[in-house]
Amino acid sequence: MKNRLTGKLLSLLFLWLLSTGTHSLASSPASVAPSDTEQQWLQEHPVLRLGVDPAWPPFGFIDRQGVHRGMAADFLQLLAQRLGVSVEVVPDISWNQALKRARDRTLDLVSLSHGTPERLEYLTYTDTVTSVPWSIVTQIDDMEIDGLDDLTGLEVALVKGYAVEEFILTDYPGVKIRQVASSLDGLRAVASGQVKAMVESLAVASYLITENNLVNLEIAADSGLDVMELGFGVRSDWPELVELLNRAIRSLSRDKIRAIYTRWAPLAAPPVEDAAPIKQRLWWFVAAGLIILVLLIPVLLQRLSSHLQTEWFSSAAIRRVGAVAVALFLGVVMVLAWYSLERVNKQLRDDIGNQLSIINNSVHQSLQIWFESRRGQLLDLAHEPELLGATVALLAVPRNPQALRTNPAMQRLRTLLQARLERMNARGMFIIAPDRVSIASMRDANLGTLNLIAQQRSELLGRAFAGETVLIPPIFSDVPLQDQPGELVQHAPTMFFATPLRDANGGVIAVFAVRYDPDFELTRITKTGRPGESGETYAIDKDGRLLTKSRFEVSLIDADSVTATGTGEPDLQGFRVADPGGNLLAGHVPGSGRPEWPLTLMASEVTRGHSGGDVSGYRDYRGVPVIGAWLWSKDLGIGLATEIDVDDALAPYLALRSMVIGVLGVTVLLALALTGLSVWLGDRAKARLEWLVEERTYELKEAAEALTKAKETADAANQAKSAFLANMSHELRTPMNAILGYSEMLIEEAQDLEQEDFVPDLKKINQAGTHLLSLINDVLDISKIESGKMEAYAEEINLDRLIDEVSATAQPLMGKNHNKLSIECREQLGNARQDLTKLRQMLFNLLSNAAKFTHEGTVTLHVERTEQSGEDWLTIAISDTGIGIAEDKIEHVFKEFAQADDSTTRDYGGTGLGLAITRRFCKLLGGDLSVHSEPGAGSTFTIRVPVILPGSAPGHPPA
Repeated sequence: MKNRLTGKLLSLLFLWLLSTGTHSLASSPASVAPSDTEQQWLQEHPVLRLGVDPAWPPFGFIDRQGVHRGMAADFLQLLAQRLGVSVEVVPDISWNQALKRARDRTLDLVSLSHGTPERLEYLTYTDTVTSVPWSIVTQIDDMEIDGLDDLTGLEVALVKGYAVEEFILTDYPGVKIRQVASSLDGLRAVASGQVKAMVESLAVASYLITENNLVNLEIAADSGLDVMELGFGVRSDWPELVELLNRAIRSLSRDKIRAIYTRWAPLAAPPVEDAAPIKQRLWWFVAAGLIILVLLIPVLLQRLSSHLQTEWFSSAAIRRVGAVAVALFLGVVMVLAWYSLERVNKQLRDDIGNQLSIINNSVHQSLQIWFESRRGQLLDLAHEPELLGATVALLAVPRNPQALRTNPAMQRLRTLLQARLERMNARGMFIIAPDRVSIASMRDANLGTLNLIAQQRSELLGRAFAGETVLIPPIFSDVPLQDQPGELVQHAPTMFFATPLRDANGGVIAVFAVRYDPDFELTRITKTGRPGESGETYAIDKDGRLLTKSRFEVSLIDADSVTATGTGEPDLQGFRVADPGGNLLAGHVPGSGRPEWPLTLMASEVTRGHSGGDVSGYRDYRGVPVIGAWLWSKDLGIGLATEIDVDDALAPYLALRSMVIGVLGVTVLLALALTGLSVWLGDRAKARLEWLVEERTYELKEAAEALTKAKETADAANQAKSAFLANMSHELRTPMNAILGYSEMLIEEAQDLEQEDFVPDLKKINQAGTHLLSLINDVLDISKIESGKMEAYAEEINLDRLIDEVSATAQPLMGKNHNKLSIECREQLGNARQDLTKLRQMLFNLLSNAAKFTHEGTVTLHVERTEQSGEDWLTIAISDTGIGIAEDKIEHVFKEFAQADDSTTRDYGGTGLGLAITRRFCKLLGGDLSVHSEPGAGSTFTIRVPVILPGSAPGHPPA
């Protein structure tokens, strides 16, 4: 878990964000436009009866007023408008009852749900509207859970009738299931300890935990179940409605879809699509052109006349120019690799910025839900007649502590509110008179004094007296408060919700304020937004002060950035979210105190009411470079920031960069070393040859002998070169295989992490490496043959199986040019004792050539076994209907690095090594390769080799 890009929460967010259902509505709008028959059908069915799950927010639920709300309700409203019909919710039924009525055809459609095999017997589902990643909910710090396997033998709550139950029973039979009536019932069962955990949708669980103040619950892990796609279920005998709904769904604009997702499930909101800049595409075309040009240079040189080749390659300057060209080419490769890495870096930073923004918006939404919940509770209390009566009585009492404390109205008020405040997890309350004096409180010490809200947030209290219900962000308490361990803390942070109290005429007579612990309320919610190992979401006020507990309190204390109280808890008094100018955790010592430091980039923006983000990296209040997203909430009057350390966020990219640069660096050094060695050996051999010729010129008697020796020396040098290249097989292949292996691993890793944006670039690296490895293999094969190190190894071969394998491998090549492969084999070929690897390579080379030079034609593989002079021979003819070869060019095609003519190379590509290697292999196996061709009529290449490799063990294999 620690090695992932993010922690448990962000893993769930990625899973939801990348699921197919999430983006299925992001296509271009389509037209609904019902046909005449469909229009008549709609007129005959103007009202659709809908069954919903009454308690599955935010996807769909029935609120206190009996109104259907949620994502499903908003989507259905849009769809109904497009179709010109009405949707009528059947009231007062459970989800199971809704499914039963849909089976009985007393309902026309059901709300967002998954089409299980059982439901598909009577329902047809529309296109996917959204999707559900299933998460595991447990009590906070109850046990370490990574998936459903950890719950084997334990009791887990599931809503009765939900489709997920079938999957758990099938895949995790060891989990004990307790059915509950609703998601809220299941979460309450977990909170009370009746069951160990609950499996529920991430969005539903987060919504209900916040809405119902289930403070001891947390989303512990992803369930490991497949993401479940949701659509609307329509009675199966109404295919017309399914088609109409699907067209209506596809007609929804991206903005409307995004608005619904943002309102109810911001984590699933489709991301904004960014088109790739044309400039970047042009860079890739230029790079591809340079690579093709460099690869074509050897082929173009091969086309030079023999005289010009000799003149060119005998020149030391030309060889040095070639070495410089190789160095430049390698430099271009390094530059392109670096450019690609920078693109990956930018894309990753942008993606992380989007994810942080989504997390930040999600936490903000949770805070808004929490605000509405607390606001509703406060308004319910504010309308209590007994509270209003006690307030009127206390307003008439003199403003001194003794009179207020002993007044009977105060005792009635405290008795009324004691139990209510405890159920609300409130720490106390105030009733504040218009002169800003506290006339009621749960503590005597506050009575008759100027209220602390008036002292520290007078403008917000003024809004409450003006008729608003407002949140008072954390301020410093006027009395000692207990922290979580139970110790009294002076000037502890405290926060309030304040609402006006009105008389019978609607006039504001006082303000009723309820006190809350910000650590218990705000920090509990912001803790859900902690991506990765170093990410955190926190709140600040308009002055840039931290309102929630920091994830890095211990490290801040160690760095002497905050002061620890006697209980070991940091004292956040005056703690500004300021930039220390360097990394405090790395030992940076600022030249001044925190009050003098400038606000961080984020805090500076938020305190001006701006929302945004930064992916380039800026210092946070620890001085650590971070990537962040932030917003200012006008409703709550606080700022929210979600940040993650740059090193943590970019860990996958940094590892990728180190590996790619390391591999390319080793490859470049090897290539430069080999090129330099080749030039040096060539210069040395040429200089020696010239010295020998000049030395022997004066001695006619020894001239022939000197020339012979010089030739032998040159031949030896050439053979030494071939032997050297042949022996370098391992050294050349090893780094290239490393590149291919690591690129394949990176592709798989990117796909596992669902970072699909990296896959195209990685595939380009893999394809280029594969092509280069093929070229190296061909050159090394030629070198081995020339140096005499290529050997044939006899083994028992089933010829029929060989032909089948080769033809199956060649089929994809045929499909590229729309060719047909025909196999002609008169009888069973039996076995042979030959070199299987070389036979297979020869056949594949010839079939590949035939497929390349033939378009929409036929390639025929004809195989027969004959006997001649008492010896078995295998004859394989590969014919095509392609472009053919001119008669004067036929022998030319068997030369290394040569093709029929320049146009062939230009139009079809290739290195010209395949046929040369094939003929060499044929002769090595005791046979030969011949060709018959006519321009425009195709070519036939015929391999003829003995069935038994010469020099191998005697005996005829069974036919």
